[in-house]
Amino acid sequence: MTIPAQVKSLIEAANLAVVATADSKGRVHLATAKDMSVLDGDRVAFEEWFCNETLSNLEDNPHVTVGVVDSNTGKGYQLLGQLIGADSEAMLDGFSKGEEVSPGQYPQTRYRLSIEVTSVIELSTGPHSDKELK
Repeated sequence: MTIPAQVKSLIEAANLAVVATADSKGRVHLATAKDMSVLDGDRVAFEEWFCNETLSNLEDNPHVTVGVVDSNTGKGYQLLGQLIGADSEAMLDGFSKGEEVSPGQYPQTRYRLSIEVTSVIELSTGPHSDKELK
């Protein structure tokens, strides 16, 4: 689906997006991301220090929904789609000096996630239809 111009404008102006993923049992996890951009006509991308829960969910279930809202108007959009790329951009050890490291702890990694958008739906704090944009 080609992302409509008004949605692209909001994405480029928004300073925060909410990223929803779900594990194989359907448990939803929310994360936030900044500086989302539109690639091509049907893809979005953003870089963030995502936690292991987000990344694990995307390994099990590549479906993702991203919400962007204009904080002044309360109007926005849900972008539904699938993960098409997860590239590590930077890594920290994630631990403080002197902190004891437990088994299973991993370094923090900044990932660039690329999403192919298959559907865009209105999202609003007021009355709205959840109608898919064409």
